Amino acid sequence: MIWLKTVFPESIGIGAPLKVGIFDEIRTFEAADKPALIWLRRALYFHTSRANYLKNIVVGASRVDLKGATAGEVLESESKNGKERLNKIKEKQERIKKKSTLTKQQKGKAEAIKKEEPLSATTGRKTLTLKKKQTALES
Repeated sequence: MIWLKTVFPESIGIGAPLKVGIFDEIRTFEAADKPALIWLRRALYFHTSRANYLKNIVVGASRVDLKGATAGEVLESESKNGKERLNKIKEKQERIKKKSTLTKQQKGKAEAIKKEEPLSATTGRKTLTLKKKQTALES
């Protein structure tokens, strides 16, 4: 990702929609320090999967090529796909936030239980106690 940002600062990292087929241009670009294509493909996927990038995929937005020049517009189907991917990201973030809230609540409950349970003076462990059996007369 760093290589892409340094070599193509006009297009990569600014959040603008990229030209369709931009990977083919990256593949044909000649550079001595060019990383392996698999890493470039992954970096490009990472870049185009970010929420900041997906927010800019709106109908009629200009796409840019590697030099920063306009290279087409975002179509309605592409915008729809971008919105769906962005919604999935938001849903995942909400699930993670909800899960972390639950785990904080569970930790709080566990600590409250720990405070209530008596500890043995010799071992420092919880003291196990037996509950009294209720008889029919006590009920």
